[in-house]
Amino acid sequence: MFKTVLRTIGITLLIVYLSVCGFIWRLNKPDMVYREVRVVICDSTDAQFIDEQDILQVVFHSADSLNPIGKKADLYDAYQLEKILERNTLIADANCYPTPDSILRIDIYQRKPILRIKSNSLNHDCYLDREGELMIYKPSRHAVEVPVATGFVTKEIAQGPLFELAKYLRGHKRWREEIVQIYVENNGDFLLVPRKGDHTILLGPVDELETKFDHLETFYKKVLDKKGWNSYRNINLKFKGQIVAEKRK
Repeated sequence: MFKTVLRTIGITLLIVYLSVCGFIWRLNKPDMVYREVRVVICDSTDAQFIDEQDILQVVFHSADSLNPIGKKADLYDAYQLEKILERNTLIADANCYPTPDSILRIDIYQRKPILRIKSNSLNHDCYLDREGELMIYKPSRHAVEVPVATGFVTKEIAQGPLFELAKYLRGHKRWREEIVQIYVENNGDFLLVPRKGDHTILLGPVDELETKFDHLETFYKKVLDKKGWNSYRNINLKFKGQIVAEKRK
């Protein structure tokens, strides 16, 4: 009985091994010639910054060497195409590979923005993604609901303290939904605009974020929930260990 089981397992493994070898051989057979390009935007349900036509434009119109049609799969440099596609700041990852039916498949993964930046210091609108990389701004057919940063935003600020603040907001559902705008003042202080209430929040420098937002949460519950959300003009979290709030006249 035990020998029979071992024999069955051995035969099964052999069949799987031969199937895999045959599949690999078909993918790499020297006479495979590409007849088509197929583009798949793997995360199109999250955002639509890039579409199939954007990718095909690169494949067929950027350089003749990128066009795979009529070329042998084992001679075509798919890695080069991947690197060229990934130069686009909207693309996080591109995977190019042959399929058994002589198609070059291109799988595209887009970058995920956590902040939109509108600043004269950068000369153009852009997004900041989850990795702290700047993305060129392009409208998406799916709404991208992220805070907007304005003011004196340089590249160094965007990829430094602003990125740290954006990551913190994204990691806390309460503040991810509450903070809609970040203004960077020329002295390096950060000013926040909440969704609810007619007030601004002076955060100061991006430090001790957990403590500052804990203080803000306490102020919301003990003061604004009782006195009204439009009772104060400014809430200052800049000073360590205290909140300074300016009443509306």
